[in-house]
Amino acid sequence: MAKSASLSIEKSSSLQEEPQFSRGLITARLLLIGLITTYFIWLPSAPIFISKQTLYWIIASFTTFQLASWWTFFNYPISESRIRIDTWIDILFGSAALLVDSNSFPLSMFMLVGMLLANAVQHGHKTYFELLSVTSILALLCSVIRQLHLDQPLHYPYLGSLFFSGVCLFLLSLIMRTNEHYRTVAARLGEIDPLTGMLNKPAFIIAANYLMTLSQRTPIPMVLFIAEIENYHTLTKKLGQPTGDSILKHLSRITLINLRRNDISARFSGNTFAFLITNIDKKSAELVAMRLQYEFALWADKEKLNTSISFAMSTIPSYNITIEIMLKHLGHYLSKSKKTIGKPGIAQAPPLSSEDIINLSTMA
Repeated sequence: MAKSASLSIEKSSSLQEEPQFSRGLITARLLLIGLITTYFIWLPSAPIFISKQTLYWIIASFTTFQLASWWTFFNYPISESRIRIDTWIDILFGSAALLVDSNSFPLSMFMLVGMLLANAVQHGHKTYFELLSVTSILALLCSVIRQLHLDQPLHYPYLGSLFFSGVCLFLLSLIMRTNEHYRTVAARLGEIDPLTGMLNKPAFIIAANYLMTLSQRTPIPMVLFIAEIENYHTLTKKLGQPTGDSILKHLSRITLINLRRNDISARFSGNTFAFLITNIDKKSAELVAMRLQYEFALWADKEKLNTSISFAMSTIPSYNITIEIMLKHLGHYLSKSKKTIGKPGIAQAPPLSSEDIINLSTMA
């Protein structure tokens, strides 16, 4: 009870911290807008194409948009289209500031770079790479238009800063893409058992619960198996860990071959495995288990290993239940079957009663 209470406290504290981060984001954006406003106030010459009063109205409108966007963040769900609109308005405002900047070295370029980087960090590489391409085109186009209007050659420091910034931003894009790739790989590796290449227990539970949630909306017949390799620990102790590893690898290999892509399988721990076979009836699922037993027995006989596979199976009921309860149910039934009838080939667990569900839910 104390553990669950501490977890709830941690979750509530993390939820309370989220608005603080969001307030930091809007504060940083408003600070950037304040800097560009101050810059244009102290700019000795008038903006190009528009008056200062018109520019201040545009800045005020952009500030209002930022505040409104921040408010809707807390009151409405975030969609991809809304993110796209927000980012495009940021870039268009930064490009407009660059276009009307009459300074020979327009510092508003850094406003555009700041908006680009802010969206890069907030929305990830995919959005950033798209914005980088558009921003580069707009920055060059605005630079050419303003220089033609000013009737003077491009200022060398500005031209150099423009290209240096472009190269650095492109380098940042490559770094972000590489980092996201390695984060994806690391997350995937965290879900995989390194020896067998199957899912590990936490990843299996997440995937199975997701499939079971979907089946509540659209009924999908599913059968759950727990499998144990018999004599595994005895053989490992007698013949060494490499033999034990080869047994585990072979079972995982024939499992991944015989199961379909929409089925999920996992090595839980030691010699215990779990399979969730979807869109199948009990009899067809039993045939899959028998095929696994047969192929594993052929290999064990060839390797002269006294081992086999025991299964406990059950269909997933139509009522709402978690995979954890089903796994406990099959685990206990498989253990009970071994004590009563020795090595069961494929033990079919009986349906769960309401009393069973309550007992299994409270069991550690």
